Amino acid sequence: MRSQKGFSLIELLVATAVLLLMFAGVFAQIGKMQKASQREEVKRDMFQNGREVMDQLNRDLHSAGFPNRFMFNRTGGLNPDNTNQSAAGLVKASPTQIMFEGDIDSDGIVDSVAYQYVTAAPAGTPAGINCGNGLAGNPLPCFVRAQTQKLNGTPLPTSDGGIQNTLANYRVALENVSIPGANSPVFSYYDAAGNVVDTSMAGGLSYIAPPAVNALNSIRTIKVTLNLQGNSPDLDTRTRPAATLTLTSKLNNY
Repeated sequence: MRSQKGFSLIELLVATAVLLLMFAGVFAQIGKMQKASQREEVKRDMFQNGREVMDQLNRDLHSAGFPNRFMFNRTGGLNPDNTNQSAAGLVKASPTQIMFEGDIDSDGIVDSVAYQYVTAAPAGTPAGINCGNGLAGNPLPCFVRAQTQKLNGTPLPTSDGGIQNTLANYRVALENVSIPGANSPVFSYYDAAGNVVDTSMAGGLSYIAPPAVNALNSIRTIKVTLNLQGNSPDLDTRTRPAATLTLTSKLNNY
């Protein structure tokens, strides 16, 4: 009888071990590719959401103060800022909040608009959107926006004794906004000469009916700084990616 030849048990074990090593290397590379893809997706979402909010804020600021008081007849002591046909421009300014008026949508209607950095979700925020102080495992703060049609009366919000209900209509525009640094507030303000306008006092600067003048009227440029974090952690480092977005916008209608 002819002898039967084949692989020995040891040869089969060696071949199996080699194949397992090869598969381990392949799967390791696949895992790295999946982690890299997830990391880039988180960064892309973070930057895209941040850019959209910054672009919206920039467009809004460029409309602030139009149409303004200088386009109306002010004889007889009338104050056009108190009508819903005229935009007062800046109404409130602080390191964490800005409020202004303008024809934001170019529809002939003056709106009252506000943005603010907050550590608590505004009333009416849908489930699943969380805002906190970022401490002790709490959610990170949020950046919120409000827009309402201007009412006849002082441009100030109801919280400041005015008539505008703008601040009661905040909606979350951006989640996962890190706590700003001591030397990097969310909002910074500059006059026409580039000097810093101090808004750090309690309540910031608020609107004063013309012809009275205060520091708020001197603001011509606004810088916005947002420190963002991704929605989910990096699979390698277990930390969420971070980025800083900045915007410098000049008020065109003053």
